[in-house]
Amino acid sequence: MSSPQQSSSQQQSSQTRVIHQHDVSLFGDIVKYFDTGLDTNGDHIILDLSCTICDENRLEVPAAVSPQTQPEDSVGLEPMSILPCGHFFGARCLDSWIEACKGQGHVPNCPTCRLELEYRDCGHPIQIKHYNVLLPRRYQIPLTVPEGGFIRFYCRSCRAASIVDLADQLIEELNPEEIDLEESALARSRRRRDRLYADLGNAFRNFEQSFSHW
Repeated sequence: MSSPQQSSSQQQSSQTRVIHQHDVSLFGDIVKYFDTGLDTNGDHIILDLSCTICDENRLEVPAAVSPQTQPEDSVGLEPMSILPCGHFFGARCLDSWIEACKGQGHVPNCPTCRLELEYRDCGHPIQIKHYNVLLPRRYQIPLTVPEGGFIRFYCRSCRAASIVDLADQLIEELNPEEIDLEESALARSRRRRDRLYADLGNAFRNFEQSFSHW
């Protein structure tokens, strides 16, 4: 017959589940635990994850799911970087990987699935997202592709430039030539132009925030 102390220990063990790197491969598999540290059964989740590039450094995760460590622990702690494909790595290791790809004349890619990290149509690099454990996910990391997110064909700068080109075209169509306008009419024309630029810029920013894309 087990003692009360043994029963209590067994109960505590059944309520805590430790997840290691070999148990998960995608950011969507772990981010669901970040806020509460609990799974759907109410069990406490501990994420003891290491970078799959170096297989040494432990990845930094929010306090709710972080393993308890001692100050004398020699395992390095590394911020986590997330790619659009959902794979995640240590930030420093991933930066080194990307630089190595560039040094070999290759388009930087994901170390796991080899997704190329550049936009299809403009060819600019896809920005790597570094996870800040002090901030909610929604303010910093878009949905990854397996979670329903998507990669745009152009980077944000190129998309913004296309909005400016559109504004120029609209202004040319809607505004009269300013050469022969009186001073008061010229001022009104320029105010309309500035408002149009501002309205299109606001529409672009609101649209960007409404969709989870890279």
